[in-house]
Amino acid sequence: WDTLIDCLEDWIDEDDLHGLNGAESDDPFYEEQGYPVKNGPLDSVEELLLIKHWTEDILYGKPADAEGDAIYGIADLLTVWGDGKVNLNSATTNLLLSYAEYEEWELEGVMKSRKGLDGEDGTLDDGIRSIEEVNADGSKFKLQSTFLKVTSIGNSGDTAYRIETIMQMQGSRPLIVYWNEKSEPKNSTR
Repeated sequence: WDTLIDCLEDWIDEDDLHGLNGAESDDPFYEEQGYPVKNGPLDSVEELLLIKHWTEDILYGKPADAEGDAIYGIADLLTVWGDGKVNLNSATTNLLLSYAEYEEWELEGVMKSRKGLDGEDGTLDDGIRSIEEVNADGSKFKLQSTFLKVTSIGNSGDTAYRIETIMQMQGSRPLIVYWNEKSEPKNSTR
C-alpha cells in the first residue's frame, strides 16, 4: 500500500520530487509507457490504471484462483467527485469499514439510525438526522451529498453492458458530469 499511495501522490502532486516509494516522469515505467505523470488531480477512478503499480486486479478484483485466493477490488469504494467526506446515509458497509473509526459492531448503530424511528427501510423517516446521533467525525462524514452515482448493468445477447454515471444535483435537477459505458462478453471475469 505504501508504494501505491506514494505513486499516486507523485502522480497528482505538482512537483518532480519522488516519494519514498513513488515514481515521477523520469521513472523507467513512465518512459516505457510514453507518458509523464499528470501532476494534477484524477479525473476518474479508472485513471489510476495509468499509475505505476496500479492494476485492474487492485481496482476491480479477481476471482479466486486454484489456492482459493480472491482479490476484492476497491473501485467501488473510491470516487474523484465531491468534497472528500463520506455520506453516512448512503455509504456501503464495506466503505464504512475501511475507516478506522468504525468496527462492525459500531456500524449496527449507523445502520439502525438510517432506518429512522420506525426501524424499517424504505419509509419516509429514513436517514440519520445529525452527525452527533451516530458520534461521527464531521470532518470525515456528512449526511447529504450533491453527487449521485448510478450504475446500470444489463445484457443483450452474449454481451453484458455496464453504464456508470455521476450526477451532480443542482437544486432538484441532476446534471450529468461523468458517463462511462463498457461492454464485454457475458462470461468475462470483470
